[in-house]
Amino acid sequence: KIFTVLEKGSKTSAQSRQWFGKKKRDRRELGILQYFYQARNDDTHGLEPVIHITRGTAIFPVKEGEEYTVLEGRQIGLSLIDKDGNRVIPDRHTHCNITPSTVTTRDGTKLHPPISYKGEPIKDISIFGLTRIALDYSEEMIKEAVGLQDS
Repeated sequence: KIFTVLEKGSKTSAQSRQWFGKKKRDRRELGILQYFYQARNDDTHGLEPVIHITRGTAIFPVKEGEEYTVLEGRQIGLSLIDKDGNRVIPDRHTHCNITPSTVTTRDGTKLHPPISYKGEPIKDISIFGLTRIALDYSEEMIKEAVGLQDS
């Protein structure tokens, strides 16, 4: 969506059109931007999920013969409540893991999640790490666009 808005705004001057042309080239050539562009298309029009979710686990201390109530919901995950209404704290748990999947471009090419950005290895290749890089790029791009408008 950001690219669409900036493209419309770039039509006001030759300098803006030239600047936006470079940004479109970045989107084609920088693996992380291409990945998110294609992932959005694949998520909207494709059949496979663009992220893979591994659910976490929890191990609760329970006493034989005691009754417990299990509560489950989006916000609370899974909770165990004892007969007095107190939440039972897990002895051990693992968090869920969300990882980016390989996406399919419109021409059928498989595009794997990026592992480098601007020639440097990406340290956090989780969906959160990749999203942070893309958001930082977008924020910088918007600042540049505002600077063009002010000049």
